[in-house]
Amino acid sequence: MVSENLKVKAVWSEDADRYIVCYNPAEAEHDRQVREEIVKKLAGKLKKGLKQFIGNNGAGTC
Repeated sequence: MVSENLKVKAVWSEDADRYIVCYNPAEAEHDRQVREEIVKKLAGKLKKGLKQFIGNNGAGTC
């Protein structure tokens, strides 16, 4: 065991490549909260209309 809050697993692909997969429940919870906040902000923008998402930030940079 690496750490009490870290789960580690070796996974083999069909090509015989080995991947080490790590899972940290505390980090997963933090990531979930960040995603929820992003979705909440996007939902607020959507209520204001789709024009919020249309833009041409690259214009004039050529």
